[in-house]
Amino acid sequence: MSGRYKKNATGGKLETTEYIVDKIKEFQGQGKSDREIACEFNVSRQAIANFRKKHNIPAVNLKNNNEEKFYEYYKQKYSDKAIAKMTGVSYQAVQKWRKKHGLKPNRKKGGRTVGKIRDDRPLYKEAKRVLNNKDISCIIRDAAYEFLVKKGINTHTEITAWASLIIPPAEVFHPAPGGYCIPPENTNLTHTSYAAHMESRQDKAGLCGVPSVELLEKAIELSNTKDAGKKLADLVGSCGYIEEHRTVGEVRQRVPDQQKKWEKIWDEYKEKSISWAPVQRESKSKAGGIQEKIRVSGKKGKGGGTKNIQAAKAFQGVAGY
Repeated sequence: MSGRYKKNATGGKLETTEYIVDKIKEFQGQGKSDREIACEFNVSRQAIANFRKKHNIPAVNLKNNNEEKFYEYYKQKYSDKAIAKMTGVSYQAVQKWRKKHGLKPNRKKGGRTVGKIRDDRPLYKEAKRVLNNKDISCIIRDAAYEFLVKKGINTHTEITAWASLIIPPAEVFHPAPGGYCIPPENTNLTHTSYAAHMESRQDKAGLCGVPSVELLEKAIELSNTKDAGKKLADLVGSCGYIEEHRTVGEVRQRVPDQQKKWEKIWDEYKEKSISWAPVQRESKSKAGGIQEKIRVSGKKGKGGGTKNIQAAKAFQGVAGY
């Protein structure tokens, strides 16, 4: 027998080959794999496999035995890691077996939580992560409902309540140019209002509605308590709009409601635009739905409309053609 088989875990000499054969069979009877037996002798797994083949010791099929043990321990509500440790297999092997049989992992109630809110992450992303937890999202939804019942339903309270459940940032708006541009001296109130509205819509692309840090932390803290939504109703009022990339640390000391700040800026901009308009009146509506005649190519589109030559040229110009 090679000298590598003659060393045990303490480095001493083994007396006889029969002793090693008996020990391997004993370890196999205990349900140990070649890898575990190799650890007992302080050699490689391949060395044990070669020794078995040389001395005609059959390998023990541990798959069925382990699966029986898996199911027995699983019924006793042991976790995957605990089952892996008790059966002497890897954690991944237990996960694979459990998924194969369509079984959910055993977890203690409240044992897996969303954890703490991280100050170095954007509040928008942290809020999405926390609200992925079903229990916490239900608590904040109930809190938003109680907030509306207390404060009454109006535009501001509705926006605040929706913000507590996250309002994603608006997409950048790309308005298609029209086929007709009014001369500057003929610009009226309708034109300036439309331009101001487009500006404000572009600014909204960077804002998102989020729950406040305090509301999220309290919801996590009270996730296993009864009527948590009613207790958190007042904190819904601190929710609002904020820049998408603001971190938790940046907004922790202030109320996340940039909507009010931007509304003020937009109102001032609209007032200045209206006062600048050379023609201080609104556009007249076309009676009977008759619209201004425009040059068309006669080409019909898929939607039944006729191609507008001016609009096509303007669009091509904006696109860089």
